[in-house]
Amino acid sequence: MFPQPASPTLPAAARPEATSPEPAKLFTARLPELDGARGLGILLVLITHYGAHGLHTQPRTAFDLFHNLLSWGWSGVDLFFVLSGFLIGGILMENRESPHYFKTFYVRRLCRIFPIYYLWLLISLAMPLLRLPEHAQHLYQPELPFWSYFTYTQNILSVRLGDFGPEWYGPTWSLAVEEQFYLLFPLFIRFCPPKSLPYALVLLAMSAIAVRTAAYFMLPAPGYAGFVLLPCRWDSLALGALAAWLTRRPGFVEAVRRQEWFVFGLAGLILATLFFLRAGHHGDLHSLGIHLLGLFLLALLCCEVLLTALYTSRRWIKAFFCNRWLRKLGTVSYCTYLIHMPVVFLCHALLRQQDPQIDTLPGLMTTGLAVVVTLSLATVSWHFFESKCLAWGRKFAY
Repeated sequence: MFPQPASPTLPAAARPEATSPEPAKLFTARLPELDGARGLGILLVLITHYGAHGLHTQPRTAFDLFHNLLSWGWSGVDLFFVLSGFLIGGILMENRESPHYFKTFYVRRLCRIFPIYYLWLLISLAMPLLRLPEHAQHLYQPELPFWSYFTYTQNILSVRLGDFGPEWYGPTWSLAVEEQFYLLFPLFIRFCPPKSLPYALVLLAMSAIAVRTAAYFMLPAPGYAGFVLLPCRWDSLALGALAAWLTRRPGFVEAVRRQEWFVFGLAGLILATLFFLRAGHHGDLHSLGIHLLGLFLLALLCCEVLLTALYTSRRWIKAFFCNRWLRKLGTVSYCTYLIHMPVVFLCHALLRQQDPQIDTLPGLMTTGLAVVVTLSLATVSWHFFESKCLAWGRKFAY
């Protein structure tokens, strides 16, 4: 889904068989575990948008429970936020004294984020020329000023609508959150005294709870702003950066591995709390309970997932995150996230003249086709476009 720093891959000896990566290599080498975590994040998103959103179930049935479980895939976005905080925070901490700190960071980020994003926006401008059926035209007719998408401010303007907008642009709210984070966080790391950094990150993470609560009562569409505004979501980003800081502390990795039972137990407790919060509000993801406590707990859970992927002593978990197909999915996650909603809606609009549904065999087959088209386009984009832009950006060294 989200653009992540890319760097040379590790040799085969450091892949699934390795126990844990050295802290020094976390932010200078492309680790298979992190690609696997990206793959898990985009897989969760696809499960929700291609699966749960296309199902129609009867309340209080076993199938409805299954549907509710699938709908939790939206948490893949939070996993990407934590990954961004972890990797971007780690890179900035490692290079905070570099004379090329700002220039190199921003050039590399621009090379990763801008090309495919702006290409996708330009394609949307050309869509009316195709004269698609009327049912498909709502996919690319923005409800917000088009300049807001070009300036990564659509998440701010969308608060008054209380809606993610048409499918072509809907997923970009989280990219706007990331871009605003990339704009501000280098200043935060550069000028925050190193000794104060962990306390500042904790304070930043905790402040998101207060901001979300205030937004819930003071802004239109209660609960929506807590999902789409940077100050409401920087607990995930700050906790990811805090995890990056902790991995560089002597003894932290060994402590995580010694107390793995505690990590798993805490994860189970967080999951139980999240399900209780959602069940208590009839599945409403915009409830005060989710915003007050749920999103913060979800950020903690994603940090646990990330650290477990990197440092677990259990080979089956390591093998899962280093799985070849999951890593490939992680490699193309940015483009996949950007295009997956328009593709599935276009497939159903063109072939079945309706919104995505998978409660019939033709609907299931159409969604399956959308998966193939999405991943194929993302793979082509990566090999022939995105990777070339990244390679040019890597010419700028810290």
